[in-house]
Amino acid sequence: MVIGSAALECPDEVAAWIAHFGAQRLCLAFDVRARAGADPRVHTHGWRQASGLSVWEALGRYRGGSIRHVLCTDIGRDGALTGPNLDLYRTALARFPDLAWQASGGVRDAADLAELALIGVAAAVSVGHCWNNASAMRSYGHSCPPHHPVPSTYATARS
Repeated sequence: MVIGSAALECPDEVAAWIAHFGAQRLCLAFDVRARAGADPRVHTHGWRQASGLSVWEALGRYRGGSIRHVLCTDIGRDGALTGPNLDLYRTALARFPDLAWQASGGVRDAADLAELALIGVAAAVSVGHCWNNASAMRSYGHSCPPHHPVPSTYATARS
């Protein structure tokens, strides 16, 4: 289950869910606005509300080891097919190396997935373009479901 705005607004309640269901079954999702030279800031409620917190501060609300999966969307790149924010995910992995980071925003193709995998990102969300490049993704050794009419995908970045 993916938990969005509640992960920021109700951390005690979400921590109870994690304790009850297990860290492997829940993924905290943070939509961030990443600007050069600044910490990525979390936005909620469909990007309409700025929280005032960085994603690092939001994650700091959770006890070490209590979460496992984080989906982080760079909202400035979401749907733009401009390439993922590799610096964002490098920093995320350096700050929280024990988390399975899932990249979202800007992913264009199998080459982007390969680059994300090289830096250690666990998975990525992409728009329909990757569906059209399923054979290219397999050539990089990544799993990609067969063509399906769904407009967005979730693909494993690591082999």
